[in-house]
Amino acid sequence: MNTLYILYVIIAYLFILYFLFAPYIKQHTHSALHQQYTTYLIASSLGNEEESGHSLQAKSRLQRKTLIQAIHSLISHTYDCPKDLIQLIVKQNNLQLYILKQLPYSTALQKYHLLSQLSSIIYDDTTIISQLKSYLNNRNRHIRTNALIAILAAKPSELITIISSLKFELQPLDIIHIIALIRQGSLFVVLEPLFESRNINLQKLALAIVRNFGIDIADKYIYGIISSEKNLTIVDDAIYTLTALKRPLKYKVLRKRVATSSEFQRKRLCRHLSVEGYSLQSIKAILDPAECQYAKRLITSYKGQLTQSQTV
Repeated sequence: MNTLYILYVIIAYLFILYFLFAPYIKQHTHSALHQQYTTYLIASSLGNEEESGHSLQAKSRLQRKTLIQAIHSLISHTYDCPKDLIQLIVKQNNLQLYILKQLPYSTALQKYHLLSQLSSIIYDDTTIISQLKSYLNNRNRHIRTNALIAILAAKPSELITIISSLKFELQPLDIIHIIALIRQGSLFVVLEPLFESRNINLQKLALAIVRNFGIDIADKYIYGIISSEKNLTIVDDAIYTLTALKRPLKYKVLRKRVATSSEFQRKRLCRHLSVEGYSLQSIKAILDPAECQYAKRLITSYKGQLTQSQTV
C-alpha cells in the first residue's frame, strides 16, 4: 500500500512538473527551430549550396508554425527575397492550406496574425484568393487590411482592379502596408493610371507613393488634383504631398484652394509649412496676413530652439 501511495505521489509530481515547465520547453524548441529555419532561408537566399542542397520539410504543427514565422520575419525585414525559393518551400509544406484551415476557427487577433503571415507566403492561387475576399468585408479594419495585403501580394498585377472594388476607404495604415509591399519588391506600380483614375483610393495611393519615394515627375497630376478635384480630403492630401516635395507655393490654384479650408485646417497647414522649413515669404503666397503672423511666431520659435540646441 505504501509503495502504491509513493508511486502515485511521484506520478502526480511528474504531471505537475510537466505542466509547469512544458511552456518553457515548447518556447525553447520553437526558438531553436526559428533560428534553424531562418539560417537555412538566409543561406539559401545567398546561394549557399551546402545549406540549400536539401529541401526544408516541416512535419509537425509546431514545425509548420515556426517555418511560417521564419519566412514572414525574413520577408518583412529584407528586400528582394528570392520568391521562387520561398514559393517552393511553401508548396512542399502546404503552408497556405495550413493557415486557411485555421482562419475560420481563430479569434480576431489570431486572424490578424495569420493573414499577416499569409501575405508573406501566398502565391497566385485563384481558390485561395476567392476565400480571402470575404475578409475584405470584415468589421475589424485590421483584418480587412491584412486580407487586402495578402490578396495584393498574390495578385500584384491586378492592383487597380482590387483597390477599385474596395467598399471602404483606404486608411493611412492600409497605405503604409501597401508601400511596404512595394519596397519589398512584391508589388510594382505604374503611377499614371492611379492618378488618372477617379477612384479616391487609387489617388490616395498615388500621392502616398510620390511622398514616400520622392518622385519628382508627378507635379502636373498633383496640381491637377488641387485645381479640379471635388473631394477636399484628396485636395488636402495633394497639398501636403507638394509641401513634402518642397515645391513652390506661388501658384494661384494653391491659394484659392487653401482659402476654402477651415481655420483649423489652415493653421495646421501653417504649422506644417513652418516645420518643413518654408520661408515666411513663401507662406505669404497662400495664407492670409493673420495666419502669416502665426507662422512668423512659429518660425522664430523654431529658430530659437535650434540656436539653443547648437549652443548646448
